[in-house]
Amino acid sequence: MHGGSARQVRAAAERRRAEAEATALLGLMWDPDAAPVGDPLEALRSLVGRMSHAADVLGARVSVMPDMSDAAAVAWLRVLRELRQGLEGLERLDLAGRQAERAEIAVSIAQEAGAMLAAVVREVLEALELSEAQQLVALEVVPAALRRVAVRGETVAGELG
Repeated sequence: MHGGSARQVRAAAERRRAEAEATALLGLMWDPDAAPVGDPLEALRSLVGRMSHAADVLGARVSVMPDMSDAAAVAWLRVLRELRQGLEGLERLDLAGRQAERAEIAVSIAQEAGAMLAAVVREVLEALELSEAQQLVALEVVPAALRRVAVRGETVAGELG
């Protein structure tokens, strides 16, 4: 056999037909004119939830129709692939969100520590009862020493003496 009657040609035509039916079936599930996304993480969670439901529904149809060239089977395979990609995207966004939260906490802690350190330095300088000239020198030396500590990560013991 050759031409349009060949087994491979018929199989390819059947795959194309199933792809077209799967595309039509999936077109019923999603609205291409949906409103824009405000919160991408929440939208992705919602999409993954809908894809998971679609995978379950299509999987149930496929389980009673073992022919994997059927439109439901093709659609099911597509949804599973896209569901996996959606889950990977959620994982990436969740990790990025956690990193951002940790960064915000670190900044908050640093701000609180800075405010506490400034209060301690002011108290120490007041207790020393420095002259006006000494206070001006202290106001230059203390920030410079703090910058060196921040840059090098070292202590400045003995550097002020």
